[in-house]
Amino acid sequence: MSTTAVQMRAGFAQQARLGEGRQPGQLPARGDHQPGPVASQVAQGLKGILRARQEREAQLPRAGIRYAPHNRMPPGTERLGPYRIVGDKAKGVEPGFIAKKDWTRGDDAKLDDPAHRFHGQADRLLDTWLNGQGTRPADFEGHAIVALGKLAHRQDDLGASALKTLDHLARVMDRARAQGQPIPLGVSVQLGDLVQADGGEALKRAMLDELRQAEVPRQAIKEQLLLSQAKFTKHHYIKLDYYESDRLFGRYYQIPMDKAKSTSWLEKIGLGSVGRFFHRFFTGQSAAGRNEGAVREAMANDLMRALGVESQKLKLVQTTHADGTPKLMLDGTHVEGFKDFDGDPAKGERYLKDGVIVRKDTETGRPRLDTEVQQLGRKKIALLLLADRDALGSKGANKGYVGERFVGIDPGHALEHKLISKRGDVGSDFSCTSKGYKNFSLFDQSSLADKMEGVRDIVRLKASGDDVRIFDTYRQSFDGQGQVNPRHREALDFAAGIDRMRTDFEGRRDHLLEVFDERLKVDGFALGNAGAVGSAGHKTRVDQTLNLLDGLEKLSSRTQGQTASGIRLAIPQVASSKDRVEWHVRQNSADPAHVEFQVRGSQTQIARVQAQLDSFAKHQGLSEDDGQRMQGRVERAHGPGYSRTLTLKIPVDRIPDFARTLDYSNIMAFKHPERSS
Repeated sequence: MSTTAVQMRAGFAQQARLGEGRQPGQLPARGDHQPGPVASQVAQGLKGILRARQEREAQLPRAGIRYAPHNRMPPGTERLGPYRIVGDKAKGVEPGFIAKKDWTRGDDAKLDDPAHRFHGQADRLLDTWLNGQGTRPADFEGHAIVALGKLAHRQDDLGASALKTLDHLARVMDRARAQGQPIPLGVSVQLGDLVQADGGEALKRAMLDELRQAEVPRQAIKEQLLLSQAKFTKHHYIKLDYYESDRLFGRYYQIPMDKAKSTSWLEKIGLGSVGRFFHRFFTGQSAAGRNEGAVREAMANDLMRALGVESQKLKLVQTTHADGTPKLMLDGTHVEGFKDFDGDPAKGERYLKDGVIVRKDTETGRPRLDTEVQQLGRKKIALLLLADRDALGSKGANKGYVGERFVGIDPGHALEHKLISKRGDVGSDFSCTSKGYKNFSLFDQSSLADKMEGVRDIVRLKASGDDVRIFDTYRQSFDGQGQVNPRHREALDFAAGIDRMRTDFEGRRDHLLEVFDERLKVDGFALGNAGAVGSAGHKTRVDQTLNLLDGLEKLSSRTQGQTASGIRLAIPQVASSKDRVEWHVRQNSADPAHVEFQVRGSQTQIARVQAQLDSFAKHQGLSEDDGQRMQGRVERAHGPGYSRTLTLKIPVDRIPDFARTLDYSNIMAFKHPERSS
């Protein structure tokens, strides 16, 4: 063994003794208990808060801080619990801040877990540095040699391999010194190769493990992961962080004055400040009220996702007010590529105009209808079930899209008792008579078949029981138990409120399924050569049957073909609920070769419908036989309020033909022909 190798080994022995038992950056292990499967799968809003409770610590050490705008804060200058503050949250009326996730002791555990991606990424970084590549931490070669020295003291084959590598390295350094080359020239380049050559994969693995625990390399790994991993680069929008300075009468937390809104007419007459004062005054709530609102929104977001609406991750975060009262906030993770429906026309982005999605036409400069967002109609019934009246907001900022996918955020007004307790406000055509639902006509440029997929989502969710489990899981987490202080118990006891929300939700859900029961039964119709129930061919014909039904309604009802500002629609819209002529669909078990479409009304109403059908048949150039089918059969009605029933019997194998005839584009051309400009 060379003299250099002997000296190196002696020095490594001393450093190894000094480093025994020290694992830089490693904190006490987490508790053994983890959130149950319900919390992790369906009640995602609870995941963070349940983990914090199990560890018996607050998620944030303090809150209620007003930060500078996010474009004025140097990155990482402020840290708060698991967050690196980016700046103040400017959008929306609720106060809060924008942040990125910081490194936590949980991330340390992931770094040491061979099954986690952080562990694999760390090994790849270390391997790169061992081969002299990338931006390495200071004196990385020295840390690598120390790691080899520690391994060389093992009394096994691995120790022998490490010692062999050290001797090999020492000889390389002796040759460099003899040739007058600076030391440690070539060490960083050759060290990885030497380890692999002298000790193989086993020595390399052991060396990576040693380096991962060494303080300087470990910190460098963390810094690299903070810059590269999506967990640490995504923005988080933390809201409901009310300030103590905005507390009224020592009890009611108000929105900040600069976020309060006024009405346009008060602004016009110079009294905007009065409107903002009353906005703050009448929306102020106690700590318990604010907390219950946070729980309701987190629960609504989990329900929205369970109903098939893609949504952002939204989790509850617990901290305290200045007096020690528990305070709940919401952490919403930014959805990569998300754009809301309040886009910039000049940039070609989607935006809302007259209650429909539009884009600026590059040729005319005028807004034109955009129907590219996929499965848009499917989402409508989910938001009506949740009674999320402000789902879209006045300008479309509360929902949006990624590419052509609809994405839901901010269900802040869902599950409110006043609307979710209502029954009979949603029709079988997905219309809604309750006031307060803003811009829900956005969903109506979608076919009835698309909308009915949303009803099937409700059926599936009810069958799974996950909707009820979400309510039950939140109730178990917020029943006030474990709080000794009565004021603290009040601030976290929402058992009665959650019970009422569950009752309201189940009642509205079951009522809506009754409303759509007739149309759901189409799924089980015998549809001739379309194939067996449930097959792809049968599903296609079910959709055609539903769209044929909707076409008959659109043809018979008073409709509009353009918006108030002249934007041409793709699907005619029934002017109002009183203008709707409702059609029904059924299949007589004694006659499975036909599907019957029926409409009921007075003799005058039925005559008017028949005249419209006859006129449309001629416009489409239908054969005499098909024209007769479109006229149907009129009989005396037996139900109250009607004197006549008109029935169209369509052969199941002809449904595709009639569905094409009553396509929305043909109805638009017949009822609302385009006028040349």
